[in-house]
Amino acid sequence: MRIKTPPLLLIALLTPLSALGQPGSDQSQNPTRVYWVQSITTDGEATLREFQETNKKSIMLKDVAVWEERVDTQDPLGIVFWNTQPDITRELLLRGLAKLEDETNAPLEYQEAQIDAKGAGRGQWDSERGKTQEPNPSAETNTSTPLMDTLKNAATWWGGGSATAITLYGIWKFFIGLSRRRRVPLLFLGASSAGKTWLWARIRDADITSDELKRIDKTDVTMREVASRPLPMGRYEIKPLYIDTPGGQPSWQAAELTRKRRFWGQKSVWILLLSTTRKAVTRDSSEEEKIDRDYINEQLGYLHLPLGLLGAPRVQRPKLIVIAVSKFDIFSSQDPSRDASKEAKEKLQELFSPHIRRINGECNNVSVECKVEFCSALEGWNTEVVNRHISKVLFPG
Repeated sequence: MRIKTPPLLLIALLTPLSALGQPGSDQSQNPTRVYWVQSITTDGEATLREFQETNKKSIMLKDVAVWEERVDTQDPLGIVFWNTQPDITRELLLRGLAKLEDETNAPLEYQEAQIDAKGAGRGQWDSERGKTQEPNPSAETNTSTPLMDTLKNAATWWGGGSATAITLYGIWKFFIGLSRRRRVPLLFLGASSAGKTWLWARIRDADITSDELKRIDKTDVTMREVASRPLPMGRYEIKPLYIDTPGGQPSWQAAELTRKRRFWGQKSVWILLLSTTRKAVTRDSSEEEKIDRDYINEQLGYLHLPLGLLGAPRVQRPKLIVIAVSKFDIFSSQDPSRDASKEAKEKLQELFSPHIRRINGECNNVSVECKVEFCSALEGWNTEVVNRHISKVLFPG
């Protein structure tokens, strides 16, 4: 059996969203909220719905009698409203779908709407044809073509004008969102016990508690997790792929660094962690416990692997390298952005100056942007700046 009505895809291709707007609706170039009237009961209760929202809003219509042909029907108005909740009473009067019970004492805008509908012979005021004529005050002529008739029939078959408009809006919004979404691999690299897993956990879940961080077991395998929802980046969205590589396992890290990412191109970010100690110390610990010179020198040697691969001809280079000096909380009680933390930052800058110079030098050689940040996964300090750096380097301007 052949269905003459064209599929929804044809409607989507041929009908612009702007054509679905009607007088009285607040339409804009970039609608963010869409409303429609789902039904009106015999006692005058209208149900207002919003696109992508499950809640319904019931509105009692006062001082008007709704035309019986539109009572207890789906989509009685047959239109949608952009961004602003409509005045349902006025919209019904404007389309001749309701009458004022006391026209003399009704608000002026309602009187004018009913007069407009009467003059144009819309809805129940159309005594000649006895059927609804949607208002179109701006149109001087009423033309019809086979294509337009086919589209109107298809819209009716789909469930009415509002159902068609809502569906098209959903399709449009989906494809716009898809075109502005990017998946960005974030690789956390560093020597054993440098704080990669804690920083990885904090960045992917900003609400994680210090107790939850302390319960994370050390692992010798690569951990991957795709963000549950995209992160807003101006006009774009990114969906990070968090990759935590095990320290002290060069084969695992080399495998991850050389992995082919065909669909993501070169838009990955490396986060290189540096730490002054591999021990679990606090701010009250001794200076010897907080600063392990041998461990700091060991991390300088560790950099040979990622930086060597950075210049390799067949390895996809990252768009950005973030040097994250971790465990800042053991040197300062204040956030790194505070003036009170200046001395602690200068001390760490001096301790890791050979490392930072080495990384910056390699980045300059291959034209990769490099940033230095002082972080504390335990306190949540500066972990959000990674997203800001990603936004700037991937979506400049």
